[in-house]
Amino acid sequence: MKCDEKYSALTKYINLLKNDNAGEWICDKENDGSSERPIHVPFVSYSIAVNNLADDIYKFAKESNEIVPSKYAEILQANGIE
Repeated sequence: MKCDEKYSALTKYINLLKNDNAGEWICDKENDGSSERPIHVPFVSYSIAVNNLADDIYKFAKESNEIVPSKYAEILQANGIE
């Protein structure tokens, strides 16, 4: 399998995300913080493309022997990242 084929499940998102807004912050502007109307914690509502990318990253990591949590430091070091 060629390298570009191996990573195509992830690299296909490069162009998809170029013009995507990626997500939107959702902030509670309706509640006043009282015990009856507590303010909800702000969160990001991600776009469909971002959610699909996250799913594909987890799938790739699960199926790949290259992404192993115990090897993160080793991977960073091999790529000159402190």
